[in-house]
Amino acid sequence: MSESRLRGALDLLFTEEPVLDLYSHGRWQVPAGLVEELAARIDALARDRRSVRLTLARHPLLRTPAPAVVADVLGIVGFLCGDGAVRGGSSLRLEEDLVAAYRATPALFDPTIRWVAPASPWRPPGGELFRAAGDDRDLRKLAWELTVDILRELAEVDPLEVRRRALLTLFEQAADDPDLREATLSTPYLPSEWTRLEERWADAASDDLVRSLPELTGPVGYLSWIVDGWSAAHEQLAAVVPGGDDVITAFIQLLVQAGVTDAPAELAVGIRGKLYGQVQDRLPGHIRSWNARAWQRHLRAWLARALVAGEFDLARAWLDLAVRLTGAVQGLPGKSRTPGPCLVPVGGFQDDVRRLFRVRRVRHPLTGTTSMQGWLAAEDVFPPEGRVDAEAGVEEHPADDAEASAPVEPAELEPAADPGAEPAAEADLAREVNVAEEVALAEEVALAEEMALAEDVALAEGSAGRFGAHNGWMRPTEMAGRPTVPHLPEPHAAESPEQSAEQPAERSAEPEPVADDSEAQVEGEPEESREELVEAAERSSETSLEQSTESASTETEDPAFAEDPAFAEEPATADEPAPVEEPVPAEEPASAEAPADVAAPTPVEPMVQGADSEHPDAEHSVAEHPEDEAAAEPAPDSDSDSDSDSDAAADADAGAAAGAETLAPERSFGRASALTQATAMIDRIVGQPALVAVLREMVEIPAQDLRLLISGPPDVGGPVAVDVLARLMTLRGFDGTAVWLHHEQFARLAVAQAVGQFRDRVEGCDGERLIAIDGLDQLVSYETVGRPLAQELHRLISVHGAQVQIVAFGAQDGYRRLVDASPALAAWWRVVRTRDFEAAEFAMLFDLAVERHGVTVTPDAVRLAGDLLAATPPDGRLRNASLAAYLADLTVDSARRRANGTSAPTVDLSDLPRLGTDAPPRHSDEASRPGLLSRFGRPS
Repeated sequence: MSESRLRGALDLLFTEEPVLDLYSHGRWQVPAGLVEELAARIDALARDRRSVRLTLARHPLLRTPAPAVVADVLGIVGFLCGDGAVRGGSSLRLEEDLVAAYRATPALFDPTIRWVAPASPWRPPGGELFRAAGDDRDLRKLAWELTVDILRELAEVDPLEVRRRALLTLFEQAADDPDLREATLSTPYLPSEWTRLEERWADAASDDLVRSLPELTGPVGYLSWIVDGWSAAHEQLAAVVPGGDDVITAFIQLLVQAGVTDAPAELAVGIRGKLYGQVQDRLPGHIRSWNARAWQRHLRAWLARALVAGEFDLARAWLDLAVRLTGAVQGLPGKSRTPGPCLVPVGGFQDDVRRLFRVRRVRHPLTGTTSMQGWLAAEDVFPPEGRVDAEAGVEEHPADDAEASAPVEPAELEPAADPGAEPAAEADLAREVNVAEEVALAEEVALAEEMALAEDVALAEGSAGRFGAHNGWMRPTEMAGRPTVPHLPEPHAAESPEQSAEQPAERSAEPEPVADDSEAQVEGEPEESREELVEAAERSSETSLEQSTESASTETEDPAFAEDPAFAEEPATADEPAPVEEPVPAEEPASAEAPADVAAPTPVEPMVQGADSEHPDAEHSVAEHPEDEAAAEPAPDSDSDSDSDSDAAADADAGAAAGAETLAPERSFGRASALTQATAMIDRIVGQPALVAVLREMVEIPAQDLRLLISGPPDVGGPVAVDVLARLMTLRGFDGTAVWLHHEQFARLAVAQAVGQFRDRVEGCDGERLIAIDGLDQLVSYETVGRPLAQELHRLISVHGAQVQIVAFGAQDGYRRLVDASPALAAWWRVVRTRDFEAAEFAMLFDLAVERHGVTVTPDAVRLAGDLLAATPPDGRLRNASLAAYLADLTVDSARRRANGTSAPTVDLSDLPRLGTDAPPRHSDEASRPGLLSRFGRPS
């Protein structure tokens, strides 16, 4: 960039005047009084008699009733700034400044918020004004007029001017199009219909307008525009600045930090559609080796080198598009959303701009002189063209100036030899010795941290919750322990100085290689690794196990970065984890309940076995023959909530021993017996087609490793799935039992204690028992122990491979929470979604539950019970199968009272109670199994 451009940018960077810094445009000093003038114009619009007819009853930011025209100012200004665009400066929330008089609460200035990237869902023809107008044709005309008036009143904001004029042109074109105008006035205000109207407006825009307003191309087109621009920026930076990753690797790393676990299909139809196949092939490997701390450090150092190479604007464009990319992929298949989490180091880049260009220089007394400019000026950092050659070798202290200045075009420097430089061979040897020493030191630190686990993970405990509305982590202090960008006095050397000095620093902080740091490391993975996914299910590789153990022992945490939420991620592992089935990520759901229960447990009644399996500490034994399943139920006492943890653990150990002793001879019945029994159990699962499909696939291909996350509501068949999978594990030599771990077991423990107990329980099942984790999403989301436990589980899977087979349960949004906590851990899992039962399925469960009491029920009563259950909202843990069992208990109790104690009455319509009004049954053993009602807090 030119000297004058840089000087102006730096002047604005350090000024105390109001500044709006759009990374896509540049820093702009807000003229004195402009915000007040614009606010007065908006206030005049709000008092206009037309605006009085268009108000909003609710708004998250404004006092209500809020003028819709004021609410639309927020949306329009946000859109003009750019959807998900990075903003900085003291006026970064310009739209909120303009409507400050209408806020419900006064805006509080927070100096720690130095950048934002808010999403803007506003699209033409409009937002809140049209929402307030509804389907009224006359009010829609007013909404159209007021939207155009807002655009006209927002003049004189230079960074927004091009886009503002483009929008005005679009509204003028729409007004001249009779069909589009009629559609705007008559389209019903429904989400799907309004989306189609927005598409019609976008189609009416000319190519010139779309170039200024790329958001009009829709979510897929906007993502394509972002990827195209970011790729171009990265390629240009990589051509000038050494040490960066290739485009594919850097792009995949951005997707991983955004929480993406599978290549978005939208990439395949964009301008750079060829990226899709490459991302799809390489993304899983990058997820497994992901280390956010190392990635941020590497990227920040590379962008700092771009600064001193003169690529100030290009580096900012790279960051802006990287943040937009994060919000765009997180919002798919819809519009972009405000990025979160976002690990792109925008705050670190801002720190580096100040650190590198606001330097006060003072000469050392040993130089014998003090005559020197005190503050480093912009022209000293980026000298005009020709100055470097003209002044080369003239300055009194070239080493000092080389440290403070960098040429615009390093390639133009003559490769003159430095008489004081080391010979090349000796320099290489010294660097190798340096690297070896630093790696050895890092290994010692890693060993010390492994021995003091509590102190190690405690550094990560305070890192949660640092992401706010500003999307970025704000560094409270400059971290002294991190490697800085070195400046060597010999920029003309054959090897890039940044490369030669950066490598030891990065290896010191992270001794293990990160697999996605270079093209060679990724492409160097063997092609036959996919075939090994099948072979490894039949055998475990001792060699890879030892290598993984060694790599895990060298993992280390850099205390200098422990407070950063991104830096709390799990360390990278050098070796590929044990082969697993490719993860099948699911769409982001919205519930937050932890699953627990079951639909069809035993041959007699589907709910019996499921209820038993809920006990978090019990090891659930599975009988090898259907006729033995009733006998395989745990005793009622083991399910009592009053049992102490120690008693439960002792009972669990005794049950495991008994189960193994009983099942050992039955394993000789072989493969066919286990598969037949598993298939019979699957047939009894009610109303969960996705779960049934996955279980049948496991029966057909039992050699595949098990990392299954069942995501959905409780009481829909989960424990039966565990029983099926435990039976299939006998084909691997497991003993047919499952050890249950519940998230609540670790919630109140100290970090070191939680990690130690979790490790002991998982390793205690190594090659012997299936592991069932209830509430995995809640486990990894706990504020103090969640992230360390996620790291430990990822490490255990990597080290033990096929010896650890796991099925886990989470809420409907459980997989998204897992991705947020640890993308590397999330990559291991295949996700299957379950759902609440419908009326017909409730009727089937009710019929089975009633028959278990030894009574009959009329078809009309069964149908009515199904409808009643489907219409009854969940009540705590009383949901799905448990709810059906409870209604059956009440109904049978009512029928017996009506029949004067007859042991086998016929349940009819008159016996169906209204849930919540009738007393519970008089005897706890009238439930689907003894003690069920007591588990829901009802008297037994």
